[in-house]
Amino acid sequence: MDGLEQTTSELTQGEALLLRTLRRLTLGPPCEGLKAPFEDACGCAGEDAYQGLAAVIEHLRRDGRRRIAVAGPPVRLVTADERRLLEAFGAAQADDYQALDERLGHLLDGRPSARLGGAACLVAQVFALQGLLLRGDLTAGQHHAEQDGGPVRSGGGDHMPMPDGAGELQPLVHVEDDAGRIEHAAR
Repeated sequence: MDGLEQTTSELTQGEALLLRTLRRLTLGPPCEGLKAPFEDACGCAGEDAYQGLAAVIEHLRRDGRRRIAVAGPPVRLVTADERRLLEAFGAAQADDYQALDERLGHLLDGRPSARLGGAACLVAQVFALQGLLLRGDLTAGQHHAEQDGGPVRSGGGDHMPMPDGAGELQPLVHVEDDAGRIEHAAR
């Protein structure tokens, strides 16, 4: 499992929205409440972007040949796998399909399908139309963060009940879904 690396305060608004939703979708079944932030940020295209993210997660669950470390929603650090996924969306937004395939391939431990890449591109392009920046290299710093309203700060007001002590209460929570591909790392 890759360690926790980067803090969520270093993410752009678009990256933070993707990360929060990614974490919640991997904890349990999708719910209508998760779509609202996408609709707020992306207007009428928000549902399409949300469905695209859900499709990416489902592809990783179904087709992946390795576990992916995903932290619980209240964790302020970003895992290496979460960073790679965010960078995949950034590569899609920049039309860098080679980098997109490399990052998705690493997450899958195999060759990504065209459907997986297409779903990532859909999300990235909807975000681009709304001015929500997604970076292809999160380690390059925050030099572009101000373009979409700056980094999003984690803090109060972003809480959700954690089933069975998941998230920050356990060092590692394995979610054994039908494919058993995603694990939760918490600090």
